[in-house]
Parts: sequence; C-alpha cells; structure tokens
Amino acid sequence: MRVTTSLLCAAVGLVLQQATAFLPPASFPSSKPASATVLRMAAEAVEVPMDLIKKLRGMSGAPIMDCKKALAEEKLDVEAAFDWLRKKGQATIAKRDRATKEGLVALAVDGTRGVAVEVNSETDFVARNADFQGFVAGAAKTALGLRQGAKPGVSDVEHAALIAATGPTGESLEKELANLVAKIREGMTLRRASQLVVDQGVVACYVHNAAGPLMGQAGALVGIETDATGEKLAQVEAMAKRLAMHVVAANPLYLDSASVPAEVVEREKEVARQTALDAGKKPEVVEKMTEGRLRKYFEEVCLVQQNHMLEEGNPQISDLFTKTAAELGVTLKLANFLKYRTGEE
Repeated sequence: MRVTTSLLCAAVGLVLQQATAFLPPASFPSSKPASATVLRMAAEAVEVPMDLIKKLRGMSGAPIMDCKKALAEEKLDVEAAFDWLRKKGQATIAKRDRATKEGLVALAVDGTRGVAVEVNSETDFVARNADFQGFVAGAAKTALGLRQGAKPGVSDVEHAALIAATGPTGESLEKELANLVAKIREGMTLRRASQLVVDQGVVACYVHNAAGPLMGQAGALVGIETDATGEKLAQVEAMAKRLAMHVVAANPLYLDSASVPAEVVEREKEVARQTALDAGKKPEVVEKMTEGRLRKYFEEVCLVQQNHMLEEGNPQISDLFTKTAAELGVTLKLANFLKYRTGEE
C-alpha cells in the first residue's frame, strides 16, 4: 500500500510539472529581481556580427571576447562599445597598486628652446611598445608647442595645460593616454614635463639608452648663450651636445656654486668642520680643511666646476668655455641644463 501511495504522488507531481510548463512566466511572479549573472548571460546571448567585432578590435586592440561582450552590452553600438572598453580598462588599472616606475624620457628641441617629458609605465615591456613610444614622442612635440611661460631658464611645463593640449591624433593627450591604457591594459602616467630656454644661442640634447628617436631611459638638455652665427654656431651646438652627454654620465645637481641652496652649503660645511675637529685639528687647520672639502663638493655636484668626461684631457668645464670662446672669437656662457631619468625621485 505504501508503494502504491508513493507512485501515485510521483505521478501527480509529474503531471503538475508538465502542466505548468505551458503557463506564461507572468503566472509565477518573483519577489527577487534578476541577478547580475542572469543579465550578463542575457547580454552574452545577443548575436554579435563578426564584422562589428573585427571593427571594434581594430579600434581598441582589445581581445575578441571582450569586444563581443562590449557590443552585446551596448546593443551593437560600436562607439558606445569602444567607450565601454575604455571605462573597463580604466577601472582595471585603477585597482592596480604597482608603481609606474618604468617608461621613457623624450626630448624635443626647436632653436633656443627644448623640452623634456617623462611618461611612466608599470613594466619595461610596455616601454618597447610602438604605440607607447608614439604617445611619448607626441607628448614631447606637444609640450614643445606650448610656449606659455617660456622664459629664459629652466621651468616646469604646466601639467594641466599639457594633458589638455591637442596631441598628434587630434585628441587631447589625456584622452590619448586613456585610450592607450585601455588598449595595452597597463598603468601609465604622463608624469612631468620641463623646458629649457635661452635668449640667444642654442639648446642641444642627448638621450641615453635610446629606444627610439630622442627617447630613452635618460636624457639631458644643455643651453648655451652665444653671439655666434653660421659655422661657429654649429660648433657651439656640437659643444652643447657633448656637454649634454657629460650631464647624463656625470649627473650634476647644480649649474654652479651660486645655485647650491644655502642650507645645503651649511650642511656640507658642518660635516667638513666636524670631521676636522674629530681628527684633533687646530682651529686654523679646521677652517682650511672645511674650505677644501667644500670646494671638492662643488667640483662634484656643480656642472661648470666638473671635469668634462668627454673632452681630451678632461678640462674643467668653465676653463673649456673660456678657451673655446677665445678660439672662436665669440661670447659663450653656459646658461643652464636639464636632466631627466626614468623613475627618479
């Protein structure tokens, strides 16, 4: 009897299941909204034409499945799907906590003005990417075109103005960078830009470990004020370029001793003085030793007092300028220098 009852219940359940299969969905109201998973599955179920996927992939460089999903989410609107990918790319990057310490330095020069920009990435692999290099070169050219505040000396290029400026593609550098982040899927920042301007003369540059034209891991600009013209000006420009190579190699901190902040000078004096006192030197000897140590410090960190690493005999740079000016019969003055190294503080 128990077996018969069980079979009867099972039969009734099967009949009810088959009957309800023909009823419309509204007959079974749900107290819960559709889950995000269900919505995502519905979006993925949209038939996406392959030609649209190829078009979006060509625009974005994103993987095929991501392009398909973006088109499904945006109801086959390619432009909206492209923006969807960009937003997803930016959202992904925003979650990363790795520092962008790799990247490239790029330089651009036009007569008496030169600029340096640094664009960072998370890995050196991206620094070798052609699209990334194209953006870096374009950022340098764009910075060179911004002339507001271009007074003689070294100064920063205003970051807000630079990223808002129109780049080589016709879009702002900020938008170009956002597109690049979405395409390559790695964090990138246009970290900084500076300029070097001289009144009359030349600005020359050098890039170390070049990854492309005027871009690499480190670079320097050197400005020389001169009244030279023609062939003599070309010789001065060659001199400035060799000096830029020296700057990258020797890494000076200041132009001359007058450029060293007073607190730095005082600290170096105190270190030298205390060293002499600890050695038991007499007061008059302490002063001489302090002066000597300070002079040595200036020779190490001040460009005009360094010995030129590339010139024959390694003359002091100030002496080289005096000699060259006399040989060419022109005025020469080392106006300033600017050096960038990827990832430096």
